[in-house]
Amino acid sequence: MAKFVLTAEIVLQAPKNVNQVVNSIQSQLNNIQANVSVKGATAANKQIQQLTTSTNQASSAAQKMGKSFTASVRRFSALAIATRAVSLFTNTLGGAIKESKDMNQRKMRKKKKIVL
Repeated sequence: MAKFVLTAEIVLQAPKNVNQVVNSIQSQLNNIQANVSVKGATAANKQIQQLTTSTNQASSAAQKMGKSFTASVRRFSALAIATRAVSLFTNTLGGAIKESKDMNQRKMRKKKKIVL
């Protein structure tokens, strides 16, 4: 039974020198140098520049399209307002002419009745 208690104590106890181990590892890794060579960096840079140019062109085209759309909406609105104004005028004028015609017909009927 004594074996089990000792084993349990070893497994369950956390190490007390964790900071020393971390510091040791970090001090050993401080002086490491590595040469890294990158292949294709020039091609990648060129592709990034092309992508930037394409993005700028797309942005410019979108802005132009937005301005064109705004101008089209303004023109359409102005035309719609003018059309509505002319429509109202012609409807009013037509109504006035019809009313005048009806009034003249009523007057003519009254005159006919008086003459008869």
